[in-house]
Amino acid sequence: MKNIFIVFGILLSFLLSFFSTNTALAKFTYEGHLSDLADNPILNQPANIKVSILDPTGTCIIFQETHALTTDGKGYFAIQVGGGIASGGLSNIFDQVFNNNSVTLPGIASCSYSSAAGHDRRMQIEVSTNGGTYENLGMIVLGKAPQAAHADTVGGFDATKLLRVSDGATVPPLTGANVTSLNSLIAGTSTQYMGAGTGVTSVTAAPPLVSSPGIAPHISIPAASAGANGFLSSADWTLFNSKQPPLGFTPLNAANSFTGDITGLATATVVSLVGTKTALQIAESVTATMSATPSSVANTLVKRDANGGINVGGVSGTVIKTGNGSSTAPSYSFSSDPTSGIYSPGAGQLGFSAGTEIMRISNTGNVGIGTTTPTAKLDVNGHIANSGATATLSNCGSATLQGNDTRGTVTDTATPSLPQAGCTITFNTLYTTPPVCVVSWNVLTAVGIYSVASQSTLIVNFTAPPGLASAKFSYHCMQ
Repeated sequence: MKNIFIVFGILLSFLLSFFSTNTALAKFTYEGHLSDLADNPILNQPANIKVSILDPTGTCIIFQETHALTTDGKGYFAIQVGGGIASGGLSNIFDQVFNNNSVTLPGIASCSYSSAAGHDRRMQIEVSTNGGTYENLGMIVLGKAPQAAHADTVGGFDATKLLRVSDGATVPPLTGANVTSLNSLIAGTSTQYMGAGTGVTSVTAAPPLVSSPGIAPHISIPAASAGANGFLSSADWTLFNSKQPPLGFTPLNAANSFTGDITGLATATVVSLVGTKTALQIAESVTATMSATPSSVANTLVKRDANGGINVGGVSGTVIKTGNGSSTAPSYSFSSDPTSGIYSPGAGQLGFSAGTEIMRISNTGNVGIGTTTPTAKLDVNGHIANSGATATLSNCGSATLQGNDTRGTVTDTATPSLPQAGCTITFNTLYTTPPVCVVSWNVLTAVGIYSVASQSTLIVNFTAPPGLASAKFSYHCMQ
């Protein structure tokens, strides 16, 4: 006949028998009393107790063990839960069963359970006497006490207020060196500690120069404000450069320096126009010049084509080509005198300007000075003068010469004796071929034309009119 027993359990204490974290597991004591249906104690009888720990829903067994025992003389018994014989085919460690730090455990009958903070557990007790079958005597909820191995607080402090050596995931464990450094910080002897001991005792700000061993000193300039413009003074710059040679670095050239903000990045300088050209036009000019393509780029400043021609202002040419210009703004001019230069007044023509046009070469090869419509190879609107070196006079008595190789006047103020036979004017510079000279007396209408046989002299052989108080003649030579 099957005996039915009533078991009442009292959880007296939670024994954390951690003599060594690696050698002993957490256990707790469970005590109970066995009696029959007539409430008679079962005295000094053998019995088997099966203990199962389940997830918070009571549906997945994650730990199971059995205990063989003998009741005492009053029917009482006591077992160490966590110290029995494992059963159910599970290998979960008892300490893991109450770990609420996101641990996933397999259960009996292919179930599994993932723990989380605040979860409780269920405990089920089954009893067998005299080798009979186990009777399920119900399930109870295990509160915080059985989970003391993973308590919510330690000494009254929650997990957020504790220094963790490792959480098994994101926080690496402390090494021996870490512990030494931590103790040094606590003792005030760390080299990172600003206070007494062997560490840093004070900090003195000394902008704008920053230097580290083996690294070139660099400049840290505070942002400009109403009271400080952020620039280096002359003394600052001298001090900065004096730091460079001892470290093996070359001092910086002040002419090549630039300013930036406190982030160490120089503010980009934006120039809207260079002359009359935009940044895009300049970039196109550089790209076209380097690529040397024959196509014309409308906005380029200077462009070299595939034939080696250089184009200015986007105009295609074989050598150098630019716009036509005008007399007040010639195409080719000078930076200090932009109104003087050369321009094109029309097809096949060249104009020379000095603010206004002063000379033109026509498309027929005529040269005009003082005129824009030359009708001869040389068309001068004005007088022609020669300021060459003075010629010399010989074999002319007391006469004197005022003039040069091109023109002059010979005058005799003494008793008129001009011209004597062979009165000779010697040119300062030889003509390339013998010139043609025109000679005339100042009081006569007669004019003599000489085809001079020499490239170096003019010889006059006619006689002055009688009765003159003085004699004078003029000459004009052309080649």
